[in-house]
Amino acid sequence: MYKFIADNVIVFDAEWVPDADSGRRAYSLPLEIPDEEVIEQMYVEGGATPETPRPYLKTILCRVVSIAAVIRKKERNCEPKLILHSLPRIGEGTMDEKTIISRFLDGVGQHRAQIVGFNST
Repeated sequence: MYKFIADNVIVFDAEWVPDADSGRRAYSLPLEIPDEEVIEQMYVEGGATPETPRPYLKTILCRVVSIAAVIRKKERNCEPKLILHSLPRIGEGTMDEKTIISRFLDGVGQHRAQIVGFNST
């Protein structure tokens, strides 16, 4: 069976961390509880055991801190180029989730790319 691969393809992976603010809202925890304690409670609620003290947390309880991508770009009559890109870029410092996701999706739109995500469908 023939599978179509677009001229521009972006293969990406997003990195997530527990989000204490989401944990406070989800589990009705007071604002004055330190982030570290909120995150510990999130793991407990997520099914932590001595064997698995850091179980996978639901995505809704996390925030994106970076996205890395390999971009395959093919111009007419040229060999494809591979470009490694990450957000935030080295030297940019931290970036909020909204900015990371917006810039990534802007890039996908500009390249009119087929996207392939790690561990996604």
